[in-house]
Amino acid sequence: LDLTKTPIQWDEIANLNDGMFLLRGEYRSMNLFYPPLFDVAAMIFFKVLGVSILSGRLISVLFSLLSLWVLFELANNLYGWKTALVSSILLGIMPGYIWLSRLALIETMLVFFFILSMFFFFKWLRKNQDKMLVLSGLALGLGFLAKYQMLIAGVIMILSILFLARDHLR
Repeated sequence: LDLTKTPIQWDEIANLNDGMFLLRGEYRSMNLFYPPLFDVAAMIFFKVLGVSILSGRLISVLFSLLSLWVLFELANNLYGWKTALVSSILLGIMPGYIWLSRLALIETMLVFFFILSMFFFFKWLRKNQDKMLVLSGLALGLGFLAKYQMLIAGVIMILSILFLARDHLR
């Protein structure tokens, strides 16, 4: 993977600039249009690996690989390891997913935290352990800090708890 060949997209510029501003301690210069979690991750990667387009794009690579792993775990718990392997492979070879995983965009974080929240939510539905519901809510919160649209998943989960899992709440 040569992550530096692709030209920088306009959304990437805002995310990478905000990571550099955080690295330098310039909080007032940040773009508040995007949630802060990717910017914090960019700052950490810049601090560890140096400021470059490669280190900024490695964030998306990391979160896309983590998404494949969590998807495997989710599908394994629901359907077994064969289906889990096929699910992860199919997501991993999708051209749009590969393209998105090579750019410093916030969508890979959104996918990761969405799948992670679903993983914990379905574990809670099956085993009725309250810590799984708390972890699901934590993943939703971090997903909201990655991309604001995660709020919709939170509303859907609350409605599904009220309608489908009333017995678990007692």
